[in-house]
Amino acid sequence: MDNTRRQALKTLGMAGSLTMLTSCRKGEEKPAPGSAQSAPVSAADLSQEEYVWLAPHSNLPLFVAHDHPALQLAGKSLGVKVTIAGPSTIDIPALVGAIEQTAARNPAGMLVAGWDPSALIAPINRVIEAGIPVVCVDCDVPASRRMAFVGTNWYDVGREQALAMVRALNGRKGKVAMLGLIEQTIDQQAFEGFRAVATQAGLIAMEPQHDRGWEDRSTAALSRPR
Repeated sequence: MDNTRRQALKTLGMAGSLTMLTSCRKGEEKPAPGSAQSAPVSAADLSQEEYVWLAPHSNLPLFVAHDHPALQLAGKSLGVKVTIAGPSTIDIPALVGAIEQTAARNPAGMLVAGWDPSALIAPINRVIEAGIPVVCVDCDVPASRRMAFVGTNWYDVGREQALAMVRALNGRKGKVAMLGLIEQTIDQQAFEGFRAVATQAGLIAMEPQHDRGWEDRSTAALSRPR
């Protein structure tokens, strides 16, 4: 999948998430067909509605390069305000705090990257109880009362990466490095999917190494002469 298509899919995903949330605006009712109010009216002004995207490591280069622009594009298309929030490091307690602080100002909706599903169940449920719709993105919190999950099957991501590597190696064997945020559920799922294919193809998948989500570090590590 080339970068153009990947960016388009990210944009569609973010737009889909925001559309779900905007469809749950409080107090919005459609007039019954044939009623006095059914005549065409101008589109509602939603510019004061705020939708907040929250994630740990919120300024991760990958997020800044892809997710943030997609969110802003989707917000502009829908005519709503989009805010980026969350800690600048992998700090789950700080993410919980950001969710609670955001809920206190009663936004129209929240999109939460559930990097630690067990820690985020209670805060997401409290946000839902406060009447604020929540959609999980990137990583799901399935045990919570979130409205929906828009994101990736990370096991399949790992499988596809391994299949691409096997094709590229064209029969060669050896050890394969795996880099990622090793403490995160989504990365662990991707590693598992990668191993399933790599091992069957006769490759040795080494123990995952923590790259802290820094693309430049990962690239530098892989480009060092051996």
